[in-house]
Amino acid sequence: RLSVLNLAQEASQRGSFTLNTGGLGKFPSLTKQQEQAIYRIVQEAFQNIIRHSNARHVTFASELK
Repeated sequence: RLSVLNLAQEASQRGSFTLNTGGLGKFPSLTKQQEQAIYRIVQEAFQNIIRHSNARHVTFASELK
């Protein structure tokens, strides 16, 4: 969770948008492979936001079941 949150905060600085992480839930116990997959998905999402959206405000929420 912490590395994903750090990634989101770094992206908001690079993309010059405000970031709301109020909906960032707790992650259950995950395998290393699952953690890496989630990190890569979030990384790609923020890269797309920066490159294509010109967003000023971004809300990042997650829920794993």
